[in-house]
Amino acid sequence: MPERYLVHHFERRAYPLRPPTFTVGRDADSDIVLREPTVSRTHARVLVEGDDVILESLGPTGTRVNGEELLAPRKLEQGDQILIGTAKLTYTSAALPTGFTVVNGGRHPESDPDSKRTTIRTPLLRTAETRAARPAGMDRTWILAAVLVIAVVFFVFTRG
Repeated sequence: MPERYLVHHFERRAYPLRPPTFTVGRDADSDIVLREPTVSRTHARVLVEGDDVILESLGPTGTRVNGEELLAPRKLEQGDQILIGTAKLTYTSAALPTGFTVVNGGRHPESDPDSKRTTIRTPLLRTAETRAARPAGMDRTWILAAVLVIAVVFFVFTRG
């Protein structure tokens, strides 16, 4: 069976998928650590079952495969594009492009403070579930805009 990888093109790294599970997230214990606030500590899990590689989204901000939101575990196919936060990963069992580093095992130190921050749930990545869970009330953007308008009006009328 050929080696199977998740390839992170931005970092030019390929991560071999080892059975039975492989994790992607912000936590230092993840197999692929993505350092961005929109990624959950354990954002996604890859299950390697024989010839099948199955991706499961665990993070509240969602995971996309080929542009579609991943709502249930999905079998990965050659060339599938996975988006976690802003990180683009590709599933492949083909030969790796020149210049890519294969990352073998090795977890990151558990004391890494960046892996323990709270996940930021941005409005751009909001799902129907998180929109429904949002409390009723005035949006912070409107409050900020109102304060800004009041400050401008005050400045204009007090100068003259």
